[in-house]
Amino acid sequence: MRTISIGFRLTLWYTVIFATAEIIFGFGAWFVLRQDLYSITDNALRDQVEDLVHFLEAQKKNATIAKLQEEVSEAYVLEHSGDYLQIYDGSGEWIYRAAFLEQHPLSTWEPGALKQTLYEDRHFADKLFRFITKRIEVNGRVYTVQSGLPAGQIVQVLSLFARYLVMLTPMLLLAAAGGGYWLSRKALSPVNALVQTAQNISGSNLGDRLERLTTGDELQRLSDTLNQMLDRIEDAFRRVTQFTADASHELRIPISLIRAEAEIALRKSRSEEQYREALRH
Repeated sequence: MRTISIGFRLTLWYTVIFATAEIIFGFGAWFVLRQDLYSITDNALRDQVEDLVHFLEAQKKNATIAKLQEEVSEAYVLEHSGDYLQIYDGSGEWIYRAAFLEQHPLSTWEPGALKQTLYEDRHFADKLFRFITKRIEVNGRVYTVQSGLPAGQIVQVLSLFARYLVMLTPMLLLAAAGGGYWLSRKALSPVNALVQTAQNISGSNLGDRLERLTTGDELQRLSDTLNQMLDRIEDAFRRVTQFTADASHELRIPISLIRAEAEIALRKSRSEEQYREALRH
């Protein structure tokens, strides 16, 4: 079974980590963008409600419902902020209702049922709208205001952003894989040099040493450790060689004497006693 090289594994891990980070960043950026876009829309809706509050505050405190209907209609019929606006008082009587909302009615709230400002997305005629529903009190009267803005642009921006992410992700992954491969090759190049040098060291050139690195990292410790090991091997090899030479020298004379005595004993036939004497010598 063919093993996978360290460089390839480093490249693979680098690519996987980069892809994970890219996915997390992409989802995070999409979510932050979505929150910002909705925040901008909600701020615009709140501003519309504030403008309406100021407008109602400018009306007479004792103005009748009919007068308020007339004044609000006159002010908001031609205003874009009135295209998706409806207002009714605490008794449920309409103060103003845009033509669009007459065709696509929103759910109304009972007096006192609305405790806080409500934001919601609604689909009308295959279009997305963002609405605010808020209870306001002006000149001693309680009103429920519902105002909306088209939110289709939010969806378009988010879709375009997601499309760009999908398009750029493969290219970034390829760039990350190429960069990871280059980094792994560069990081492991000293190891390849150590391997090549170690392969050329044999009994005839035990004095050779691996290149001493000055990187100050694990590779330098590895090269120093291997060189120290080669020092010990060379010393042990030298002592074995010296012992062999000494043993050979010390045994040469006794072996020569034994051989000479045996050759002399074998030159002619001898008695058993003579052979025993030769063996004793």
